[in-house]
Amino acid sequence: MNYIHMIIVAPPGSWQNMIRRNLDVHHSVKVVGIAQGSLSALQMAREHHPDLLLIDSSIPLDDSVALIQSMKQENPETRSIVITDTTQQR
Repeated sequence: MNYIHMIIVAPPGSWQNMIRRNLDVHHSVKVVGIAQGSLSALQMAREHHPDLLLIDSSIPLDDSVALIQSMKQENPETRSIVITDTTQQR
């Protein structure tokens, strides 16, 4: 089976746990790491070469943008999704 290898980038807490629980029921998704910030996410991405980064918008915007830009340079096939819960952040 081909998995979508994913890294979740979110601060610890209920939101991070909820994302993980929801993804655990999808057998085509394999969470290869959970990072609390952009630097740890980049280190994990270099090790695991994920297909997808799922980024919580509560990570500082500059860090999120820098993470996405770094990933585009190092592994252009990796996609990024930023989750937000407010219209202002969009």
